[in-house]
Amino acid sequence: MSTIKLALIRQKYRPDGGAERFLARAIEALKDDIELTIFTRKWQQQDGVNIVECNPAKWSRVSREKGFAKEVCKKIQKHKFDLIQSHERVPYCDVYRAGDGVHREWLKQRDRVISPAARAITKITPFHKYALKAEESLYNSDQLRAIICNSQMVAEEIKTYFPKAADKTHVIYSGINYSVFNPGLEQHRGKVRSELNITQDQNVFLYVGSGFERKGLATAIKAIAKIDNAILIVIGKDRHSKKYQQLADDLQTSDKIRFLGVKKDVTPYYGCADAFVFPTLYDPFPNVVIEALASGLPVITSTKCGAAEIIEQGKDGFVCDALDTKSISDFMRQLQDPQTLVQMSAAAHEKSKIFSTEEMSFRLTKLYTKLLDTKQPGKK
Repeated sequence: MSTIKLALIRQKYRPDGGAERFLARAIEALKDDIELTIFTRKWQQQDGVNIVECNPAKWSRVSREKGFAKEVCKKIQKHKFDLIQSHERVPYCDVYRAGDGVHREWLKQRDRVISPAARAITKITPFHKYALKAEESLYNSDQLRAIICNSQMVAEEIKTYFPKAADKTHVIYSGINYSVFNPGLEQHRGKVRSELNITQDQNVFLYVGSGFERKGLATAIKAIAKIDNAILIVIGKDRHSKKYQQLADDLQTSDKIRFLGVKKDVTPYYGCADAFVFPTLYDPFPNVVIEALASGLPVITSTKCGAAEIIEQGKDGFVCDALDTKSISDFMRQLQDPQTLVQMSAAAHEKSKIFSTEEMSFRLTKLYTKLLDTKQPGKK
């Protein structure tokens, strides 16, 4: 088979972004067999990858989305590609990776934690109205031939909300670089704990994620408040970060929490932690969960996290409702038992072995080949 010319669409690279980390890993895994061109506002340079900048002026979230989509559609037509894969809600694509899940499902879950007034505002917010309309246009597009879902949860949501797209879904889990994420990261344990004023006998629960409302930081803070001799490390950012620091103050648990902001290199913090906590309201399948498992950290997460489908309750992690603070605290206490922690850490690392970049690359290439072998009528 000749080299596949693949166009990838993603607005921006953020070092702490899960979608970006997936895309970077996919590019690294595929670039030897596929000619890759990425259409983007801004991206880090990578050998063997062509970058086409699409960075029109923007004045709001809606103008940012619309402007980028319009610019991409204009520039992409000047090239010839075998397949166009988008990681944004852009209708001009053959393949869409639903890394952000289904927007209407996210809004449904968000309604659980916001006030009636905020719900009313959400319904008339221009960005949400645009996102819902763009999502519907994308999933009902005749050009769209395949949807890559990073969890079965997302595939089922798409089938529920957009029946026309039901037969287009393909579940392909993200891959993990085991040379970067592995139990050997424990070498950082002593140094990081010393820097953060954490004793070696304290249990450390790690949280990694930006966008604290969606990713359940409030629940994690409330849970750690009930646990003795334990610390919560928070890596990530949110424009309302002070609200979460205030919550910790109100619960008189500030001494148990380390707010560290965004870190380009998160590996030392996986190495110093005992377990990973991620009670997200909605997340299709966060890469941080795979990273944690590979690093030997049992995972506490929620039923609306796509990763819940691979967690074996009490073996390599725990799953409960995103707002069930009591259960999360109970899970934390169970992980304070040294024998339980050792057994679950080993099981967590073993579970991570199903997420190799080689498997991801194989499944992606297989999908691309299938799409090229079954070209749509009327397409050259």
